[in-house]
Amino acid sequence: MMQKVLNGNVTLDIDSMSLEELTEARDKLRDGLSKVNVDDEHLANLRQVLFNLNHQVLMRRLYRHKHLPNT
Repeated sequence: MMQKVLNGNVTLDIDSMSLEELTEARDKLRDGLSKVNVDDEHLANLRQVLFNLNHQVLMRRLYRHKHLPNT
């Protein structure tokens, strides 16, 4: 996944992904970032993707907590 992000060949349809899929994608990207060395330009792009994934995970968890307290 990380190589695809670096090449610009990946698009994530975040709206159609479940919380579990978002969490898995975030974890894979986070693990990949910790294992490779990338230049500053690519690192900024990867960090932005990771930031967006983290934000979506957080927002969906907050939404579930507020609107679906029994799940």
